Amino acid sequence: SSGINAEYGAGSKAVLKAMSEFPRDPTIQAAACYAIVNLRGKDGVNQDRMASAVTLVLTALREFPSDTGVLNPTLLALKALTQKHATNSENFLRLGGAKVLLETMRNVPNLVNVQEVGAEIIGDLCQMGGLPC
Repeated sequence: SSGINAEYGAGSKAVLKAMSEFPRDPTIQAAACYAIVNLRGKDGVNQDRMASAVTLVLTALREFPSDTGVLNPTLLALKALTQKHATNSENFLRLGGAKVLLETMRNVPNLVNVQEVGAEIIGDLCQMGGLPC
C-alpha cells in the first residue's frame, strides 16, 4: 500500500508541475486534466491530495475558453475534483470558478459535452449547498 501511495504522490506531483510550468500549452493542459480525472481514484479517494489542482484547472479553463480540445478535459477534471468534496468545492467557488464556468458555458452554447458537464458541476455544487439553487 505504501508503494502505491508513493507512486500516486509522484504521479500527481508530476501532473501538477507540468500544468504549472506549461500553462499556455493546450496539449499538456488537456492531458494533465485527463490525468487528474484518473488520479481522483474510485469514490474520490484521492480528492484531498489534489486540492491544489483546482487553481491550475481553472487557469487552464481561463486560458483556453473556446478550445474544444481543452474544454472537455478541464470540465471533467473540475467535476472530478469538486464532486462531493466540500474543501475543493469551496476553493472552486472562492477562486471565482462559478463565474468562469458560466462564462465558458455561454461562450460555447452548441458544445453539448460542455453544457452537460457544466450543468452537472452546478448541480453538484447546489446539492452540497455551495450555490444558492
